[in-house]
Amino acid sequence: MTRQEIIQALRQCAKRDCSSCGMCPIFQDRECVEHLAAAAADLIERLTAENAALREKVPQWISV
Repeated sequence: MTRQEIIQALRQCAKRDCSSCGMCPIFQDRECVEHLAAAAADLIERLTAENAALREKVPQWISV
């Protein structure tokens, strides 16, 4: 699932009661909230790791 798909599904769920709406653009079963929560947690972990890796590449200080 892409970053954009996760965001789209989260925004859709924020608008209504996802437990029975059946309008999830990603998951069509009754466990859509559980699938989406797991995907969102995975995305947060990936982005956090990516952020940490990028911070390692940035100089901590610049001498003047």
